[in-house]
Amino acid sequence: MDAWKQSEHVAPEVMYKDNDNLPNGALKRRMAYTIRRSVRSMSITSTTTAAAFFANMFSPIMPIKSFGVFSGFLIPMNFLLVVIVMPCAVIWYERNIKGKFKYCCIPRSTAERDQILNAEQEISKSEIFFDKTWSKCVGKMKYVIIAVSLVWAGISFFYALSFEAPGE
Repeated sequence: MDAWKQSEHVAPEVMYKDNDNLPNGALKRRMAYTIRRSVRSMSITSTTTAAAFFANMFSPIMPIKSFGVFSGFLIPMNFLLVVIVMPCAVIWYERNIKGKFKYCCIPRSTAERDQILNAEQEISKSEIFFDKTWSKCVGKMKYVIIAVSLVWAGISFFYALSFEAPGE
């Protein structure tokens, strides 16, 4: 949802051009931008989470093993459902519900709705920080971050191997 909300502010000259005469062309462009921006990170996090759950298959304890297998299959299925169903739900919300209700079931007047839909939303300071400052810093320091992460993983692995089960 963050990428969808941010797509409203990204390159309005591209997102809202109407020279292609597509119905709801802006919504389609925004959704394409959102999917391109978010699918890669969602697939990486889903893959690593599923792998972590599948690691429980090697547990000798049957409930933990079955939970790991179940959750390992559940995470990729959830990812597929989010990628397939969520865009449809967001487009439906934008077309049919956004700005129509004041509270849960109390409808807005047409004037109030138009005022809300046409209001300019400001980008927050945290979004500006992560978009400009943080991403540039990470881009410049990527090799240092990778090196520190590898050293940290090596030290953690070394100490994890030195642990022993407590004796009785």
